[in-house]
Amino acid sequence: MIEKYFTRLPVGIWFVFCVISIIYVSTHNYPVFDDSFNLTDIKRYAQHGLNIKSIQQHANPAGLASYVWAGVIGKIFGDNLVSYRLSMWMAWVLIFLIFTLLQPNLENSPVPLFTFSILFLISDFYSLLAASTLLTEGPSLLFALTGFWILTISIQKDFTRQKPFIFTLNVIASLLVGLAVISRIYYITLIPAMYLTLAICFLHDKTGVQKMLFYGISTVFCIVPVVLLYLLWGGFTPPMLKQVYPMFSSHIGFNLNRILPPILYIGLYSFPILVAGWQREFISWHHLIFPVLLIAIINIQDVYVWRMGVPFVGTGFFDNVISILNQKNRLLGMIGSNLCIATGGLSFSIICEQCYRKLKKLPEVSLKSDDIALVFGIMMLFFFCLEQILIQGNISFYERYMLQIYPFLGIVLFSFIKLTPKVIIWLCISFCISIFMLYRN
Repeated sequence: MIEKYFTRLPVGIWFVFCVISIIYVSTHNYPVFDDSFNLTDIKRYAQHGLNIKSIQQHANPAGLASYVWAGVIGKIFGDNLVSYRLSMWMAWVLIFLIFTLLQPNLENSPVPLFTFSILFLISDFYSLLAASTLLTEGPSLLFALTGFWILTISIQKDFTRQKPFIFTLNVIASLLVGLAVISRIYYITLIPAMYLTLAICFLHDKTGVQKMLFYGISTVFCIVPVVLLYLLWGGFTPPMLKQVYPMFSSHIGFNLNRILPPILYIGLYSFPILVAGWQREFISWHHLIFPVLLIAIINIQDVYVWRMGVPFVGTGFFDNVISILNQKNRLLGMIGSNLCIATGGLSFSIICEQCYRKLKKLPEVSLKSDDIALVFGIMMLFFFCLEQILIQGNISFYERYMLQIYPFLGIVLFSFIKLTPKVIIWLCISFCISIFMLYRN
């Protein structure tokens, strides 16, 4: 089944994806969603270029590299909204070209997992919206995935014979990781995920210490863009944030509640795929402990999960469903909310166990490209959830932030779920929902 759909399905769906998004870009010449919010910083880089002054005048807390990308490339096509959107669209087209056309034809590339995870990415409810508007996820995903992919290929190369080539690949990969971080600050989790993956890869290798030192030195360049931005901003939030957007605050702190949204979203988005690719060993009685615990914790606080602390907000797909149920009947809203908690918690519990099993089965030496991709995917999910605990302030965890880890979630899911017709049907349904999410704006 995998071989049948392997070459045709990703290319076909990606082509439809690119066509739908470019039609939207060319026919909607007015701001939607967060366009107005992002346009000011993009225009600044388009008009004044990248310099210390423009960096210090940056106001959006997400990061700056995606705004520079949109401003510099967009200016080539003209100083207007459509041209800036076109630059964001181009980032998604490059993802398509690299991971559905180039990647499958290269040696030492984790072909099945990468290809299907990219297919999974465009089934996200917000993928089309991000490709068709000024949302900044496109360039950050391009940098993160390309850097991760190049590093995966590098690890597979002959270390004794190709050191200069490997060093070059590592430098490129690490710089791309650094660019991903300063595109979306949440991607700072790429750095610990990368180094922990390298440690696991070389743990049982006879020359593991030597390799780890080599890779540690050659990938240290990932921190260069991050350190430079930190020094220019004086932290991880832009100095102009409070002045331009006084209603927002964001800083490092301790916020245990904030880990709930990514956990539940990972579970909720994965649930249809788990059902479609169901296997008997997926479920056991102990999987019920986590969802029951979540429901108890959330309801004891006497608030809905969609309103507690800094969690889900009113723009999300699931929140809209809960809001509709609440409008009809408060009891229906409560039932729907707890059903989402239970579903998300159950799915997350199943995924955690499958990840544990996969890690236990890893070979002690000579990890294959798919193994490396899986380890990195697991590390990304782990650190992304953990990172949220350290974010304090009133900037909510929006549902579309899941785009940042969606391909890594896809890598994890497709490591134990086969691409069956049922899974393909759900991916197509999910893609249709993303079309609805785009055109409702």
